Amino acid sequence: MKIINYRPVVFITISLLLGVMVGGLVYQNDIFIILAPIVFTAMGVGILLIFKKRLLFLLILFFVIGLVSFKIENTIIFSGEVEKSQALCQGRVAENTGKAVILDTFTIDGKSYKGKMALNVPTDAPKGYIIEFTADIVTNDVDVFDTYKMSKYYDKVFYNANKVRNVKVSYGSKKALEKVKDKLNDSMLDNMPDEEGGVAVSLVFGDTEYITRADSQTMRNTGLSHIFSVSGLHVGFLVALIIFIGKKLRLSPSLRFVIVFTTLVLYGLLTGFPSGVKRAGIMSLVYLLGIMTGRKNDALNTLAMSVFIIVLLTPRELFDISFLMSVSAIFGMVCFYSPLKRWIQGKSYKKFRKYIASSIAATISANVFLVPISCNVFNTFATYQLISNLTLLPLVTFVYTALMPVLAISYFFSNFGRVNMLLSYFVTILRLVASAIEKLPFATLEVSSMGKLTILYIALAIGLSPFIKKSALLKPLYNKLAASINFFVF
Repeated sequence: MKIINYRPVVFITISLLLGVMVGGLVYQNDIFIILAPIVFTAMGVGILLIFKKRLLFLLILFFVIGLVSFKIENTIIFSGEVEKSQALCQGRVAENTGKAVILDTFTIDGKSYKGKMALNVPTDAPKGYIIEFTADIVTNDVDVFDTYKMSKYYDKVFYNANKVRNVKVSYGSKKALEKVKDKLNDSMLDNMPDEEGGVAVSLVFGDTEYITRADSQTMRNTGLSHIFSVSGLHVGFLVALIIFIGKKLRLSPSLRFVIVFTTLVLYGLLTGFPSGVKRAGIMSLVYLLGIMTGRKNDALNTLAMSVFIIVLLTPRELFDISFLMSVSAIFGMVCFYSPLKRWIQGKSYKKFRKYIASSIAATISANVFLVPISCNVFNTFATYQLISNLTLLPLVTFVYTALMPVLAISYFFSNFGRVNMLLSYFVTILRLVASAIEKLPFATLEVSSMGKLTILYIALAIGLSPFIKKSALLKPLYNKLAASINFFVF
């Protein structure tokens, strides 16, 4: 009896992820990294030759690829550990939060190193400037079970400068893309009030440099922090806008594909290619390719393919919390959005009922697999995120889709940036409504870690998804369980 539908792409992706996970745990054990792939590969070849099991061979093969990929990537991007006291350092400011500075293109005692260095000292040195200083240099630890350490590793912040002294700042130069981004940011910052401009910049590019701490906290407490972290939501808005304009101009599917691809590459370069942009971008391109070739798209296969490509090219993505949240949210929507929407909407075809059904289904389904992350990593839960999404997501959609063409035009005709002043009123409404929701009682709840229950929860959620086939014996039990969940949720 088949328990799950036959999707080789999904199986191979899971095998790759398991390999990367094991590789991240043992990448420092050179003997294991050398011997294990040889043993597993030999076993896979034997299975292929003797039992003719091609899929099993591929699963073993990509497990091996995942196993060695983390070590290979680490060797490419990391120059090695550094432990030095009173080292003379020089580097270019890549990011300045006011409390800390991130340097790239840096040297330690005259030797160049890959990656970035963090200075936990306040300085007014703007992006692009050169800083010279003396400090004690330490290498950040890599621990796949520590989300903070892995976020540093993902961002290539490999080194920390402690006891910084004798700081000297000199003029430097910005990269071409940084100049482009600054010009786009200025279009919003110069034509909007400070708070609204900061929110707009964060909404478009995910930069939190200009948003106030109060606004950032408000969006987090209302469950809207995802709109300020460039993700699939933003890519979805952008792709939908391009497709809409392309259809109005009667552009061919192939030309629309080229425009979408070019736009996503440019947007990715400006935002630093966060995991959500890569995942959603690949999914969008696969979807458009399906339209061009006349093939029906399978959402689960498309998600698996995008995850496969991302992790194969950048194995450390698997340990990035943003990547895990992005994939978890989409996986939840793939599993539960359509059945929930049909259940809520019923037989009604009224636009308002369809909107409510879509919004509720999207919010609930996206959070199914985010619950363990919220509990285990953040230990908080935004109580009114459903209300926030219902009331504010349409406004966010409008502001974002309006900002993008305005920014594109204002880059070449700076006076057109004044249109952003009109859009700032909608940003003000967004801030006020979010602030009002945050002030409701019990807006955020502190929750404890799920611990070992996480595995049981995920297994149960996957078991309830439409991708798991139910036998005649289990179907009545499944229906009762689903009905109970519907009762408590709704």
